[in-house]
Amino acid sequence: MDSFHYHLIGIGGCGMAGLAQLLKQKGFEVSGSDQTDSLVLDQLRDLGITIFIGHQASQITGAGKIILSSAIKFNNPEVLEAQKLGISIIHRAQGLSELSHDKKLVLILGSHGKTTTTGLLISLLRAGNKNPSYAIGATYYETGLNAYLDPAGESFIIEGDESDHSFRYFCPEIIILNNIDHDHLETYGHDLENLKKAYLDFIKRVLAQKPHLLVIFNQEDLHCQDLILKIKTWDNQPKIKTYGYKKSDAEISEILIKKIQTEFKFNYLNISQNFILNMPGAHNAENAAGALLAGIELGLDLNTAQLGLKNYQGASRRCEIYGEFVLEDKNFLLIEDYGHHPVEIKVTLEALKLAYPDRRLVLVFQPHRYTRTRDLFDDFAKILSSPECLILLEIYAASEKKIEGVSAENLLLKIREFKNNKDFGVLANLNNFLEVLRKIIKPNDLVLIQGAGDVHECVGQLKRGSLEKV
Repeated sequence: MDSFHYHLIGIGGCGMAGLAQLLKQKGFEVSGSDQTDSLVLDQLRDLGITIFIGHQASQITGAGKIILSSAIKFNNPEVLEAQKLGISIIHRAQGLSELSHDKKLVLILGSHGKTTTTGLLISLLRAGNKNPSYAIGATYYETGLNAYLDPAGESFIIEGDESDHSFRYFCPEIIILNNIDHDHLETYGHDLENLKKAYLDFIKRVLAQKPHLLVIFNQEDLHCQDLILKIKTWDNQPKIKTYGYKKSDAEISEILIKKIQTEFKFNYLNISQNFILNMPGAHNAENAAGALLAGIELGLDLNTAQLGLKNYQGASRRCEIYGEFVLEDKNFLLIEDYGHHPVEIKVTLEALKLAYPDRRLVLVFQPHRYTRTRDLFDDFAKILSSPECLILLEIYAASEKKIEGVSAENLLLKIREFKNNKDFGVLANLNNFLEVLRKIIKPNDLVLIQGAGDVHECVGQLKRGSLEKV
């Protein structure tokens, strides 16, 4: 009998490509379509997955189930054909949830730090030979994969997504909630309270099915504190653990940043243990604490955990250090970070300034979405005024329509007000970025490429236009 056939529309996205890999690992027949070709699609072809470029109704022939990414609209010809034929259509997260039913599921949620927390937990469990399956929103560098299904392991570690409310499709045994912030609120009626209610409703629903549910909260986040207080009024409550600096179940102390390393002490129950993390910043100590609590719950001992944290190699575009390069006879250190919210940019800048105090920081930032830029306009302006040098790229629309008055030009004017310098910052685009940087770069600079859009192309331009310093 032929194996069941899944067809993924929008298969080239990070999450969809990972799901395609998992389905193929499970032995299913997998095909998919996307608008443009890419290296990711080449990798899927190498696995024996049928790839179509462009969307046509005939491409779903033989499929038993259709899986969509959040970016796919319901007027897509393949979606319309599936509806006409009565083929089941599900969201990416539903497909991932189906694959995790026979595992102990850990779901990582929050506005910031999800990818890093997920990666750290995977590293911890791999160090303890726990063989975790996982799906993470970036390339996990220890394996080179963003998704992997390990039949030998009991746990499945998944990075959830609040941007489209798709976390609701899962039923985990453990939830880590890093923080709650003003982002992706268009999904929740532009109201933060609606996002908080969505988390509470989700926890209550999961608890009804998993009475031993553990929810791990960041005690430092005020909105997480609010959720904890509300949960404690329920007749039926999940098990709650917290991490933070004071008055938490797991307390972080004695943070010391040495270049790209962060050392900290983790105090839990009667245990006090020192850890070294090869990532800069106190925020990453917090991410590690959440991962450690989940790892302990999954049977990990802290001696093994020390090795897991120290050996963590990172994930793509998460404070990723590419090394030293030379441009115009001037050496510079190249780093890239995916953070695109003012809070994320702030902690990255603070960490890098502590790690590299002797370097001038040149920030190349691309705003992501007109709505986010509008809603957090002053917050962006304030934090973007903090580096020594700024190259501001045009706003990456991410399928949004332009909003009148919301532009990189107007944002730069506001940044200059905060900087109190009418000449601060330079506007650029992907076509002239390298030319602009050539004019302003100085010896020993730290060049930080920051953002979630196609700003990543700047890294390729720099690598091609520079000499790598050995």
